Amino acid sequence: MAGAKVKVAVRVRPFNARETSRRAKCVIQMSGNTTCITNPKMPEDATKHFTFDHSYWSHTSEADPQFASQRRVYQEVGRQLLLQALQGYNVSVLAYGQTGAGKTYTMSGGRGPGQRGLVPQ
Repeated sequence: MAGAKVKVAVRVRPFNARETSRRAKCVIQMSGNTTCITNPKMPEDATKHFTFDHSYWSHTSEADPQFASQRRVYQEVGRQLLLQALQGYNVSVLAYGQTGAGKTYTMSGGRGPGQRGLVPQ
């Protein structure tokens, strides 16, 4: 299929209340489009590095310069898809991950200001 293209974006969400109360440790780091994962149970293993089209750091707060807001994700991913759909191209967004990973928040958003997800924007 000529011209077909798949883009992959990953996003790290903040800890939920349960993770915070258990003093969970973040094992993910991001730099540009690279996402790094370290296994805390096996520190002798090397950190694994993965490169994607987009790596979004949303683990901290908006005060962090690397923080990816809902608006930023929309501007960099959703807006382009919308424009392509309006030009007649078939587009789709697939949110994949385990329960509680942040799929609904990314797609639909939250209730506060600035928290609208990809779909309502």
